[in-house]
Amino acid sequence: LRGVSFQRWRDDMGFVAPKGVMREIAAGVVGYLAGLPIFIVGVGISLILKLVLESIKTQAGGEAGAPASNPIFDEIVGSDPLNLILLVSLATIWAPFVEEAIFRGAMFRHLRSRTGLLIAAVVSAIAFGGMHGYELVLLGPVISLGFVFALMREWRKSIIPSITAHMLHNGTVVTLAIIMIRLISA
Repeated sequence: LRGVSFQRWRDDMGFVAPKGVMREIAAGVVGYLAGLPIFIVGVGISLILKLVLESIKTQAGGEAGAPASNPIFDEIVGSDPLNLILLVSLATIWAPFVEEAIFRGAMFRHLRSRTGLLIAAVVSAIAFGGMHGYELVLLGPVISLGFVFALMREWRKSIIPSITAHMLHNGTVVTLAIIMIRLISA
């Protein structure tokens, strides 16, 4: 921020809504739905890679690996109501704001000013996926989401749609996880 006005910083980061916040939020919902096929391809690639890797391990005489663990799901299992509320707010509000500011507001914008759209979107999506710390073969869905979010940033010149889509995705995943875990535990 040093030497840059707040308005310039806000504009550069994409915290803008020239046609109104509600229109940007709606664009986020539309963009998320339009990007679901790309996400599904990412899921498919990860599933295929995981199956191939497990098959190779088994044929080489090793044992199949343990199922992938997710710390958020582990937290859901033993959470009291207050911790569950905090976890849901972290996943659906804070993470989308912070991650979109870093990966689409700063990184994608910087890369985009120096490279083409495809390179900027792919590099920022890979960084976004890597930050999540999942097993390498399971990064497909997260990288594909990062790519979709970068396309939204390019399309709208704002990160409000990508924040909205990110919130929608995380909210859906966390809600489904809570429901499934509660049903299994019952």
